[in-house]
This record gives sequence, structure tokens and C-alpha cells, in this order.
Amino acid sequence: MIRHLTTLLLTAAVLTAAIGVAQAFDRRIRIKNETGQAIVSIQAGSSESGWSGEVLGSLPAGKAAMATIDDGSGACTYDFTAKLADGGVRQARGVNVCDLSVYAIK
Repeated sequence: MIRHLTTLLLTAAVLTAAIGVAQAFDRRIRIKNETGQAIVSIQAGSSESGWSGEVLGSLPAGKAAMATIDDGSGACTYDFTAKLADGGVRQARGVNVCDLSVYAIK
């Protein structure tokens, strides 16, 4: 019985540590919309990890919002693509989200 309890506690400790490590790799960055018009969506992609996905939905002109890039890979460099309300696109390549806390899309 004690052996099973020890095994269970050890397993729980390992899982807790693994979850903490994965959360440490999540990147949070405040994205500001300085395009002069509404952004419909913002995609991010990393050539380091191969991950890509939508990180923000709509973002009104002049506003900012927090985005979480939660690919769990530890990658720092991402390419952003913002789709604008008028159908235009703004791209930013090589944004280092490990070094920045705020990024403005212009």
C-alpha cells in the first residue's frame, strides 16, 4: 500500500513539473493596432517549431490586447500576419516575443 502511494505521489510530482515547464514556454505579448483600421485576425507562425495559429481575433484601430502564443516549444521568433477589415494584410517577420512585451502592428 505504501509503495503504491509513493508511486502515485511521484507520478503527480513529475506531471506537475512537466505542466510547469510547458507553461513557462508560453509567450505572452501585448499587440497594439496602429494600422488606422480594424484588424480582423492575427496569425502567428514559427519556423523554429513549425507551429502556426490564430493568436487574436478582431482588434479595433488604436486598441491593444494580450496574445498568448502557446505552442509549448520554447521558440522565440515568430512571423505575424494581420488581416485588415479592408481585405489588406500586414506582415511582420522575425518578431522575437521573448525580448518584447509589446509589439505594434503598423
